Amino acid sequence: MAYMKDKKGTRLDTFDVAPMIGMTAITAGDSTVYIDTGNLSDSPLQAAATAYTNGANANGMFAWMNAGLGHRITMKGNGGVPGDTSEQVLARIDALMDAIPSDLVFVTAGLNDYAQGWAASRTITALTAIYTKIRLRGRRPVTLTTQSRSTMNNTAGYSYLATVNQFIKNYARKTPGVILADTSSAVTDPATGIPYISPFQTADGTHPNAIGAQNMGKVLADALRPFLPAVDVFSSNNLDPLNYMRNACNLYTDGTVANGITGTPGRQWGLSAGSGTVDCAVSKVARTDGLPGEWTRLTIGATNTANIIASGGVWWDLTGAAGLKPGDVITAAVEVRTSGLVGVSQFNGGAYHPNSQHLDLKGTWQQGSGPVKDGTYTLMVEGATIQAAATYLQSRVSVTATGGIVDIGRAAVFKTPA
Repeated sequence: MAYMKDKKGTRLDTFDVAPMIGMTAITAGDSTVYIDTGNLSDSPLQAAATAYTNGANANGMFAWMNAGLGHRITMKGNGGVPGDTSEQVLARIDALMDAIPSDLVFVTAGLNDYAQGWAASRTITALTAIYTKIRLRGRRPVTLTTQSRSTMNNTAGYSYLATVNQFIKNYARKTPGVILADTSSAVTDPATGIPYISPFQTADGTHPNAIGAQNMGKVLADALRPFLPAVDVFSSNNLDPLNYMRNACNLYTDGTVANGITGTPGRQWGLSAGSGTVDCAVSKVARTDGLPGEWTRLTIGATNTANIIASGGVWWDLTGAAGLKPGDVITAAVEVRTSGLVGVSQFNGGAYHPNSQHLDLKGTWQQGSGPVKDGTYTLMVEGATIQAAATYLQSRVSVTATGGIVDIGRAAVFKTPA
Protein backbone atom coordinates (compact mmCIF):
# COMPACT_ATOMS: atom_id res chain seq x y z
CA MET A 1 0.00 0.00 0.00
CA ALA A 2 1.26 3.51 -0.84
CA TYR A 3 1.18 6.10 1.93
CA MET A 4 1.31 9.87 1.74
CA LYS A 5 4.63 11.09 3.17
CA ASP A 6 6.20 14.43 3.93
CA LYS A 7 9.57 15.61 2.54
CA LYS A 8 11.39 13.69 5.28
CA GLY A 9 9.63 10.43 4.49
CA THR A 10 7.32 10.46 7.52
CA ARG A 11 3.94 8.82 6.95
CA LEU A 12 1.06 11.27 7.17
CA ASP A 13 -1.85 8.85 7.26
CA THR A 14 -1.84 8.91 11.06
CA PHE A 15 -0.92 12.62 11.35
CA ASP A 16 1.87 11.77 13.78
CA VAL A 17 4.09 14.81 14.25
CA ALA A 18 7.39 14.96 16.11
CA PRO A 19 7.39 17.22 19.18
CA MET A 20 10.14 19.49 17.82
CA ILE A 21 9.25 21.91 15.04
CA GLY A 22 11.15 23.39 12.15
CA MET A 23 12.12 27.02 12.05
CA THR A 24 10.75 28.45 8.80
CA ALA A 25 7.28 29.93 8.42
CA ILE A 26 4.82 31.61 6.10
CA THR A 27 1.57 33.40 6.82
CA ALA A 28 -1.85 32.71 5.31
CA GLY A 29 -4.81 34.91 5.99
CA ASP A 30 -6.27 38.39 5.76
CA SER A 31 -5.00 41.91 6.39
CA THR A 32 -3.96 41.02 9.95
CA VAL A 33 -0.83 39.38 8.54
CA TYR A 34 -0.58 41.37 5.31
CA ILE A 35 2.57 43.42 4.72
CA ASP A 36 1.43 46.94 3.91
CA THR A 37 4.53 48.90 4.86
CA GLY A 38 6.06 49.47 1.43
CA ASN A 39 8.83 46.96 2.09
CA LEU A 40 7.41 44.56 -0.47
CA SER A 41 5.14 44.68 -3.46
CA ASP A 42 1.50 43.71 -3.12
CA SER A 43 2.23 40.15 -4.21
CA PRO A 44 1.08 37.79 -1.42
CA LEU A 45 3.69 35.25 -2.51
CA GLN A 46 6.72 37.50 -2.16
CA ALA A 47 9.38 36.67 0.41
CA ALA A 48 8.94 38.40 3.74
CA ALA A 49 12.17 37.86 5.67
CA THR A 50 12.95 41.56 6.07
CA ALA A 51 9.51 43.14 6.16
CA TYR A 52 8.38 41.07 9.14
CA THR A 53 11.15 42.57 11.31
CA ASN A 54 9.46 45.92 11.98
CA GLY A 55 7.79 45.87 15.39
CA ALA A 56 6.27 49.30 14.75
CA ASN A 57 3.77 47.90 12.24
CA ALA A 58 0.37 46.36 12.72
CA ASN A 59 1.89 43.08 11.50
CA GLY A 60 4.73 43.60 13.97
CA MET A 61 3.48 40.64 15.99
CA PHE A 62 5.98 38.47 14.11
CA ALA A 63 8.89 40.80 14.91
CA TRP A 64 7.93 40.71 18.59
CA MET A 65 7.43 36.94 18.43
CA ASN A 66 10.97 36.50 17.15
CA ALA A 67 12.40 38.94 19.68
CA GLY A 68 10.81 36.83 22.40
CA LEU A 69 12.12 33.59 20.89
CA GLY A 70 15.70 34.71 20.25
CA HIS A 71 15.06 34.91 16.48
CA ARG A 72 14.59 31.19 15.97
CA ILE A 73 11.82 31.50 13.35
CA THR A 74 12.65 32.60 9.79
CA MET A 75 9.69 34.25 8.09
CA LYS A 76 9.75 33.07 4.47
CA GLY A 77 6.62 34.47 2.88
CA ASN A 78 3.65 36.80 3.10
CA GLY A 79 0.34 35.11 2.42
CA GLY A 80 -1.93 37.82 3.80
CA VAL A 81 -4.47 39.42 1.46
CA PRO A 82 -6.61 42.32 2.72
CA GLY A 83 -10.31 41.55 2.73
CA ASP A 84 -9.93 37.82 2.18
CA THR A 85 -12.53 35.48 3.60
CA SER A 86 -11.60 32.07 4.92
CA GLU A 87 -12.84 30.48 1.67
CA GLN A 88 -10.54 32.74 -0.35
CA VAL A 89 -7.61 31.74 1.89
CA LEU A 90 -8.58 28.10 1.29
CA ALA A 91 -8.66 28.64 -2.47
CA ARG A 92 -5.03 29.82 -2.57
CA ILE A 93 -3.42 27.86 0.26
CA ASP A 94 -2.06 25.14 -2.06
CA ALA A 95 -0.46 27.70 -4.39
CA LEU A 96 1.05 29.50 -1.42
CA MET A 97 2.63 26.29 -0.08
CA ASP A 98 3.80 25.32 -3.57
CA ALA A 99 5.52 28.68 -3.97
CA ILE A 100 7.24 28.92 -0.58
CA PRO A 101 8.51 25.89 1.35
CA SER A 102 8.18 26.20 5.13
CA ASP A 103 7.80 24.19 8.32
CA LEU A 104 5.03 26.31 9.85
CA VAL A 105 2.00 28.11 8.44
CA PHE A 106 0.47 30.87 10.56
CA VAL A 107 -3.25 30.98 9.77
CA THR A 108 -5.72 33.73 10.62
CA ALA A 109 -9.11 34.16 8.96
CA GLY A 110 -12.74 34.78 9.79
CA LEU A 111 -13.13 38.45 10.63
CA ASN A 112 -14.05 39.26 7.02
CA ASP A 113 -16.46 36.33 6.92
CA TYR A 114 -18.65 37.98 9.53
CA ALA A 115 -18.63 41.22 7.56
CA GLN A 116 -20.09 39.21 4.64
CA GLY A 117 -22.91 37.94 6.82
CA TRP A 118 -21.64 34.37 7.11
CA ALA A 119 -22.73 31.93 9.77
CA ALA A 120 -19.97 30.60 12.03
CA SER A 121 -20.49 27.11 10.60
CA ARG A 122 -19.40 28.27 7.15
CA THR A 123 -16.18 29.75 8.53
CA ILE A 124 -15.51 26.59 10.54
CA THR A 125 -15.87 24.43 7.44
CA ALA A 126 -13.32 26.54 5.55
CA LEU A 127 -10.87 26.68 8.46
CA THR A 128 -11.05 22.90 8.87
CA ALA A 129 -10.17 22.45 5.20
CA ILE A 130 -7.26 24.94 5.46
CA TYR A 131 -5.77 23.19 8.48
CA THR A 132 -6.17 19.77 6.84
CA LYS A 133 -4.41 20.88 3.65
CA ILE A 134 -1.49 22.22 5.68
CA ARG A 135 -1.16 19.03 7.68
CA LEU A 136 -1.33 16.83 4.60
CA ARG A 137 1.69 18.75 3.29
CA GLY A 138 3.68 17.74 6.36
CA ARG A 139 3.63 21.26 7.77
CA ARG A 140 2.34 22.50 11.10
CA PRO A 141 -0.53 24.96 11.24
CA VAL A 142 -0.21 27.64 13.90
CA THR A 143 -3.84 28.60 14.42
CA LEU A 144 -4.38 32.21 15.46
CA THR A 145 -7.79 32.86 16.97
CA THR A 146 -10.04 35.04 14.83
CA GLN A 147 -9.70 38.74 15.53
CA SER A 148 -12.62 40.77 16.72
CA ARG A 149 -13.64 44.01 15.02
CA SER A 150 -15.80 46.96 15.99
CA THR A 151 -18.74 45.74 13.88
CA MET A 152 -18.86 42.59 16.04
CA ASN A 153 -19.79 44.58 19.16
CA ASN A 154 -23.30 43.16 19.30
CA THR A 155 -25.02 39.93 20.29
CA ALA A 156 -24.68 38.32 16.85
CA GLY A 157 -21.03 39.29 16.59
CA TYR A 158 -20.16 37.97 20.03
CA SER A 159 -21.90 34.69 19.24
CA TYR A 160 -20.08 34.32 15.90
CA LEU A 161 -16.68 35.06 17.38
CA ALA A 162 -17.16 32.81 20.41
CA THR A 163 -18.30 29.91 18.21
CA VAL A 164 -15.42 30.20 15.73
CA ASN A 165 -12.74 30.67 18.38
CA GLN A 166 -14.05 27.82 20.50
CA PHE A 167 -13.76 25.61 17.43
CA ILE A 168 -10.18 26.77 16.80
CA LYS A 169 -9.20 26.05 20.40
CA ASN A 170 -10.84 22.61 20.40
CA TYR A 171 -9.31 21.71 17.04
CA ALA A 172 -5.83 22.56 18.30
CA ARG A 173 -6.44 20.73 21.58
CA LYS A 174 -7.55 17.52 19.89
CA THR A 175 -5.39 17.45 16.75
CA PRO A 176 -1.75 16.33 16.90
CA GLY A 177 0.72 18.75 15.37
CA VAL A 178 -1.44 21.86 15.64
CA ILE A 179 -0.26 24.84 17.70
CA LEU A 180 -2.76 27.32 19.12
CA ALA A 181 -2.00 31.03 19.59
CA ASP A 182 -4.91 32.90 21.20
CA THR A 183 -3.86 36.26 19.80
CA SER A 184 -7.36 37.70 19.80
CA SER A 185 -7.49 37.59 23.60
CA ALA A 186 -4.35 39.73 23.81
CA VAL A 187 -6.12 42.82 22.44
CA THR A 188 -9.73 42.29 23.55
CA ASP A 189 -11.34 43.69 26.69
CA PRO A 190 -12.12 40.61 28.82
CA ALA A 191 -15.06 42.34 30.48
CA THR A 192 -16.86 43.62 27.37
CA GLY A 193 -15.46 41.66 24.42
CA ILE A 194 -14.66 44.94 22.66
CA PRO A 195 -11.44 44.80 20.62
CA TYR A 196 -8.51 47.19 20.80
CA ILE A 197 -9.39 49.16 23.88
CA SER A 198 -6.82 51.75 24.94
CA PRO A 199 -3.93 51.59 24.30
CA PHE A 200 -4.42 49.02 21.52
CA GLN A 201 -7.05 50.81 19.46
CA THR A 202 -6.78 51.90 15.86
CA ALA A 203 -8.97 54.28 13.93
CA ASP A 204 -10.70 51.49 12.02
CA GLY A 205 -11.43 49.24 15.02
CA THR A 206 -10.26 46.22 13.04
CA HIS A 207 -6.48 46.08 13.11
CA PRO A 208 -4.05 46.17 16.03
CA ASN A 209 -1.73 49.09 16.42
CA ALA A 210 1.94 48.49 17.20
CA ILE A 211 1.27 48.11 20.91
CA GLY A 212 -1.43 45.54 20.22
CA ALA A 213 0.95 43.73 17.87
CA GLN A 214 3.51 43.52 20.68
CA ASN A 215 0.95 41.86 22.92
CA MET A 216 0.01 39.43 20.15
CA GLY A 217 3.68 38.68 19.48
CA LYS A 218 4.17 37.62 23.08
CA VAL A 219 1.24 35.19 22.74
CA LEU A 220 2.87 33.71 19.63
CA ALA A 221 6.25 33.39 21.35
CA ASP A 222 4.73 31.72 24.40
CA ALA A 223 2.85 29.26 22.18
CA LEU A 224 5.93 28.25 20.15
CA ARG A 225 8.61 28.26 22.84
CA PRO A 226 7.90 24.73 24.19
CA PHE A 227 8.51 23.27 20.73
CA LEU A 228 11.81 25.01 19.96
CA PRO A 229 15.36 24.11 20.97
CA ALA A 230 16.81 26.38 23.66
CA VAL A 231 19.60 28.19 21.81
CA ASP A 232 20.88 31.75 21.58
CA VAL A 233 23.52 33.68 19.65
CA PHE A 234 25.48 35.12 22.58
CA SER A 235 29.00 34.37 23.79
CA SER A 236 29.78 32.65 27.11
CA ASN A 237 32.74 34.94 27.83
CA ASN A 238 34.38 38.19 26.81
CA LEU A 239 37.26 36.47 25.00
CA ASP A 240 35.22 34.94 22.18
CA PRO A 241 37.41 35.78 19.13
CA LEU A 242 34.42 35.81 16.77
CA ASN A 243 32.40 38.33 18.78
CA TYR A 244 33.44 41.93 18.12
CA MET A 245 31.71 43.36 21.22
CA ARG A 246 34.25 44.92 23.59
CA ASN A 247 32.27 43.69 26.62
CA ALA A 248 30.12 40.83 25.37
CA CYS A 249 28.87 39.77 28.81
CA ASN A 250 28.24 43.28 30.20
CA LEU A 251 30.67 42.98 33.11
CA TYR A 252 32.24 45.63 35.41
CA THR A 253 30.98 49.07 36.42
CA ASP A 254 33.08 51.63 34.63
CA GLY A 255 30.89 52.64 31.70
CA THR A 256 29.84 56.25 31.14
CA VAL A 257 26.68 58.35 31.54
CA ALA A 258 25.73 61.76 30.14
CA ASN A 259 22.87 64.23 29.73
CA GLY A 260 21.62 63.98 33.31
CA ILE A 261 21.55 60.18 33.54
CA THR A 262 23.07 58.91 36.79
CA GLY A 263 24.80 55.67 37.81
CA THR A 264 27.29 53.13 36.51
CA PRO A 265 26.73 50.99 33.39
CA GLY A 266 28.91 48.09 32.30
CA ARG A 267 32.34 48.66 30.77
CA GLN A 268 32.33 50.03 27.21
CA TRP A 269 28.63 50.90 27.54
CA GLY A 270 27.62 54.55 27.39
CA LEU A 271 24.24 56.03 28.34
CA SER A 272 23.00 59.26 26.77
CA ALA A 273 19.67 60.97 26.22
CA GLY A 274 17.89 63.00 23.60
CA SER A 275 15.93 66.18 24.15
CA GLY A 276 13.32 66.37 26.89
CA THR A 277 13.19 65.71 30.60
CA VAL A 278 15.68 63.01 31.65
CA ASP A 279 14.64 60.75 34.55
CA CYS A 280 16.87 57.66 34.37
CA ALA A 281 19.24 55.99 36.85
CA VAL A 282 21.66 53.23 35.85
CA SER A 283 22.96 50.38 38.02
CA LYS A 284 24.47 46.90 37.69
CA VAL A 285 22.41 43.80 38.62
CA ALA A 286 23.59 40.23 39.07
CA ARG A 287 22.07 37.54 36.87
CA THR A 288 20.06 34.83 38.62
CA ASP A 289 19.21 32.72 35.55
CA GLY A 290 22.49 30.77 35.41
CA LEU A 291 23.65 32.51 32.24
CA PRO A 292 27.02 34.31 32.06
CA GLY A 293 27.49 38.01 32.63
CA GLU A 294 25.54 40.76 34.34
CA TRP A 295 22.73 43.19 33.61
CA THR A 296 23.05 46.95 33.19
CA ARG A 297 19.77 48.24 34.58
CA LEU A 298 18.01 51.40 33.37
CA THR A 299 15.39 52.56 35.89
CA ILE A 300 13.21 55.09 34.09
CA GLY A 301 11.12 57.49 36.18
CA ALA A 302 7.65 58.89 35.68
CA THR A 303 8.84 62.35 34.64
CA ASN A 304 11.00 61.08 31.78
CA THR A 305 10.19 62.31 28.27
CA ALA A 306 13.63 61.82 26.70
CA ASN A 307 14.86 59.04 24.46
CA ILE A 308 17.34 57.01 26.52
CA ILE A 309 20.13 55.50 24.40
CA ALA A 310 22.48 52.73 25.54
CA SER A 311 25.47 52.21 23.24
CA GLY A 312 27.90 49.30 23.54
CA GLY A 313 31.42 49.51 22.13
CA VAL A 314 32.48 47.33 19.19
CA TRP A 315 36.05 46.61 18.05
CA TRP A 316 36.69 48.78 14.97
CA ASP A 317 39.68 48.88 12.64
CA LEU A 318 39.66 50.34 9.13
CA THR A 319 42.21 47.73 8.06
CA GLY A 320 40.09 44.89 9.44
CA ALA A 321 43.05 43.44 11.32
CA ALA A 322 41.78 44.17 14.82
CA GLY A 323 38.10 44.90 14.33
CA LEU A 324 35.23 45.43 11.93
CA LYS A 325 35.46 47.76 8.95
CA PRO A 326 33.24 49.24 6.24
CA GLY A 327 31.95 46.62 3.84
CA ASP A 328 31.71 43.86 6.47
CA VAL A 329 28.36 42.10 6.64
CA ILE A 330 27.28 41.58 10.23
CA THR A 331 24.77 39.94 12.51
CA ALA A 332 24.21 41.96 15.67
CA ALA A 333 22.12 41.08 18.72
CA VAL A 334 21.50 42.49 22.16
CA GLU A 335 19.62 40.91 25.07
CA VAL A 336 17.01 43.12 26.75
CA ARG A 337 14.75 42.38 29.73
CA THR A 338 11.79 44.63 30.55
CA SER A 339 9.71 45.01 33.68
CA GLY A 340 6.84 47.43 34.26
CA LEU A 341 7.76 49.49 31.20
CA VAL A 342 4.95 51.97 30.49
CA GLY A 343 4.29 55.00 28.33
CA VAL A 344 6.55 53.56 25.64
CA SER A 345 6.65 55.49 22.38
CA GLN A 346 9.95 54.01 21.17
CA PHE A 347 11.69 50.72 21.86
CA ASN A 348 14.29 49.29 19.52
CA GLY A 349 17.77 47.91 19.28
CA GLY A 350 20.38 46.07 17.28
CA ALA A 351 23.40 47.64 15.58
CA TYR A 352 24.09 51.26 14.76
CA HIS A 353 26.67 53.21 12.80
CA PRO A 354 26.53 56.92 12.01
CA ASN A 355 25.62 56.67 8.34
CA SER A 356 22.82 54.14 8.57
CA GLN A 357 20.73 52.63 11.34
CA HIS A 358 20.22 48.88 11.43
CA LEU A 359 17.59 48.33 14.10
CA ASP A 360 15.45 45.26 14.50
CA LEU A 361 12.37 46.69 16.22
CA LYS A 362 12.37 49.77 14.09
CA GLY A 363 11.47 52.93 15.79
CA THR A 364 8.65 55.05 17.01
CA TRP A 365 5.39 53.26 17.58
CA GLN A 366 2.90 54.66 15.15
CA GLN A 367 -0.26 55.07 17.19
CA GLY A 368 0.27 56.44 20.65
CA SER A 369 2.20 54.99 23.54
CA GLY A 370 1.63 52.15 25.94
CA PRO A 371 3.21 49.32 27.90
CA VAL A 372 5.71 46.71 26.74
CA LYS A 373 4.92 43.25 28.05
CA ASP A 374 7.38 42.07 30.70
CA GLY A 375 9.85 39.63 29.20
CA THR A 376 13.33 38.99 27.83
CA TYR A 377 13.85 39.93 24.19
CA THR A 378 16.64 39.46 21.68
CA LEU A 379 16.81 42.54 19.47
CA MET A 380 18.71 41.45 16.39
CA VAL A 381 19.57 42.38 12.84
CA GLU A 382 21.05 39.91 10.35
CA GLY A 383 22.97 40.54 7.16
CA ALA A 384 23.51 44.30 7.57
CA THR A 385 26.36 45.76 5.53
CA ILE A 386 28.52 48.42 7.20
CA GLN A 387 28.48 51.34 4.79
CA ALA A 388 31.65 52.80 3.27
CA ALA A 389 31.51 56.10 5.14
CA ALA A 390 31.04 54.56 8.60
CA THR A 391 33.58 55.59 11.23
CA TYR A 392 32.45 53.34 14.10
CA LEU A 393 29.90 50.69 15.06
CA GLN A 394 27.84 50.26 18.22
CA SER A 395 25.39 47.82 19.71
CA ARG A 396 22.42 49.94 20.68
CA VAL A 397 19.21 49.92 22.70
CA SER A 398 16.92 52.94 22.51
CA VAL A 399 13.79 53.48 24.61
CA THR A 400 11.43 56.36 25.30
CA ALA A 401 9.15 55.61 28.25
CA THR A 402 7.56 57.19 31.32
CA GLY A 403 8.40 54.47 33.81
CA GLY A 404 9.78 50.99 34.31
CA ILE A 405 12.96 48.96 34.06
CA VAL A 406 15.07 47.98 31.07
CA ASP A 407 17.91 45.52 31.72
CA ILE A 408 20.62 45.17 29.05
CA GLY A 409 22.53 41.89 29.15
CA ARG A 410 24.77 40.14 26.67
CA ALA A 411 25.49 41.49 23.21
CA ALA A 412 27.05 40.07 20.07
CA VAL A 413 28.32 41.37 16.74
CA PHE A 414 29.56 38.66 14.36
CA LYS A 415 30.58 38.70 10.75
CA THR A 416 27.73 37.05 8.87
CA PRO A 417 28.96 33.88 7.11
CA ALA A 418 29.00 34.17 3.33
